[in-house]
Formats: sequence, structure tokens, C-alpha cells
Amino acid sequence: MNGLEKDDFELLSAFLDGEVTAIERQRVQQLLSTDEEIQRLYRRLLRLRQNFDSLPVPVPTQSSGELCQRVFAKVDRRRQQRFILGFGGAIAALAVGAFSLMRPSTQSLPLQIVQEPSPSNRPELLMIAVNRPVIEIPASMTEEISPSPLQTN
Repeated sequence: MNGLEKDDFELLSAFLDGEVTAIERQRVQQLLSTDEEIQRLYRRLLRLRQNFDSLPVPVPTQSSGELCQRVFAKVDRRRQQRFILGFGGAIAALAVGAFSLMRPSTQSLPLQIVQEPSPSNRPELLMIAVNRPVIEIPASMTEEISPSPLQTN
């Protein structure tokens, strides 16, 4: 704005909209009586407002009630379509499952019965002897290791 302050523009715009206090109204009237640039801006804004008010308002082709009914009808239709699609998918899955169960399988594997291994085939269990070691520990090694408080009786 050439030399025109932003606050003055906003004040003038609020004056045109009727949104100013009595003190602000007096300030705008004083500016309009003394400042030519404010006068030009006031005339431009007034002309713009009149042109805006004279614009034709489009007439709605349908009432709001009709529009509301059409929107809700479309929502209901989509809900029904989703239900039908889900139900149809479930029926198709059931049909595929039933068809695969009824169809004789040409690649059936022979059944194998699981048997418990015989005693001779059983693996040996690992036994750990705590008090009687399987390998003799030299006496020199046992003297170096002091017994823990848990081992003393």
C-alpha cells in the first residue's frame, strides 16, 4: 500500500462493514476528510462492495430435504453393496472349500503310524553322579578346592 498504513486499511474496511466503535468511526471520518488516498480507497472499497452485493445468487436446483434424502439413500446403497460383497465372498470361499473336500485327491500320501521305539532302540540317558564322579579326581586337586558352605555336613 503506497504510503497507506495497514491499520488504516483495516480500519476503513471495518468501517464499511459497520464493525467499528464510536472512537474508530470518528478517526475514519477525520481521515476521509483530510486524506485523499483514504478517500480513493474508500470509493474503491465501496464500489467493490456494491458490485459484490449485486452479483446474482444461484438458485438451488433441489431443496435441502431432497439432497439429504439422496445422500442417505446413497449411503444405504453402499452399505448394502458392502454386505452383499462380503456375503458373496464368504459363499465363494465355502464353495471352494466344499469342492476341494469332495474332489478325490490323486496325490494322497500313505498314512504312517507313529510307533514308540523299542527298548533296544532307546537312546541312553545321561547320568550325572554328583557324589561319585565317573573319573577319579587326583587328591592334589581336591585339596586345593575348599568346600562351599552348602557342601559341608
